[in-house]
Amino acid sequence: MKPFPLFLTMTTIGVAVGAGVWVYFNPINQQAETPSQVPGSTLDNVTLTEFDSQGNLIWEIKASKADYSQDNLTAQIVTVSGKFYRGGKVLIEAQGKAGSVNQKERKITIDGDIKAKLLNENIQVNADRMVWQADDDLLTATGNIKINQPDRQISLVGKSLKAIPSISRFTLEQAVKITSAQPPIVVETPALTWEAPKGIVRIDVPFKATHQTEDLTLNAQKGVWQIPEQVINLPQSAVIKAPKRDWQVDSRSLEWRIAENLINLPQPLEIISKSRGYILTSQSGKINPASQLIQLLGNVKATSSKDQSVITADRAEWNIPQQLVTAQGQCVLSPGRAQFRRKGRSGNCQPR
Repeated sequence: MKPFPLFLTMTTIGVAVGAGVWVYFNPINQQAETPSQVPGSTLDNVTLTEFDSQGNLIWEIKASKADYSQDNLTAQIVTVSGKFYRGGKVLIEAQGKAGSVNQKERKITIDGDIKAKLLNENIQVNADRMVWQADDDLLTATGNIKINQPDRQISLVGKSLKAIPSISRFTLEQAVKITSAQPPIVVETPALTWEAPKGIVRIDVPFKATHQTEDLTLNAQKGVWQIPEQVINLPQSAVIKAPKRDWQVDSRSLEWRIAENLINLPQPLEIISKSRGYILTSQSGKINPASQLIQLLGNVKATSSKDQSVITADRAEWNIPQQLVTAQGQCVLSPGRAQFRRKGRSGNCQPR
């Protein structure tokens, strides 16, 4: 497709070189003849606009200076501020120290202390370099990237960004960290994808999540964080730890319902407390981090390495503050050195 003219408006012409200058003092929305043999021009206080074949504005760029090359259909610009459009609507507002305009590829590059705003979701982006490819609806950025969404109190940092602004989808890579104020969670990972309208974070590489006010950290191979619902789903192997309380859970999958203080463990799991010498296993379970109650269901086995005592049962509950493991249903007691005792006719068992 032959590129449409790059319309320029300026208050002052610094230097014009060649037989003619490809400049329109009053931008109009129509195809125009391009003068031949125009090597380039230097323009001050210039506004550059570009339109698609339907006459819709693609961008509007203002710069204190522009060096325009007719041969390459490019302009080098200084002190940049601009608006990027799609479907007749402003998607992005951005500013930076310098940049370039490539009319043929419909690409804008901005460099240096970039401050941008994606209007769809009120998202602020800071970066060292930013590139807008209009035809592909693609925004990329590199350097020290910082993203903020004040409405949801979410912030992200990373080194490489690919975004589809029309649907507010962001993929961050390299030393990525996302912080949420509510719930107070920090996630560290090599890469993630954030679907801002839904508040969903998808992570397909190993990552770590830390609750800022609870004694909980989580490591997993992949996961999905639904920020508005305050739910983290981990479909593959995961480890959740409470270092100060000295317990750790290894499970094939888990669901962390943060607002409900509930961790669902639907698949086989193992719980370890090194200081207490406890190892507990079961087919499934639940954890209440606030009350420190752990419920175990199906083929439960609780072992005390200190006293060689073992309980097997259908279900059990570990009350961590009370240092009490209560097992029920088909309870079998291997007392070792009398660490456990049988309680009641129903076959309940608990440690002494």
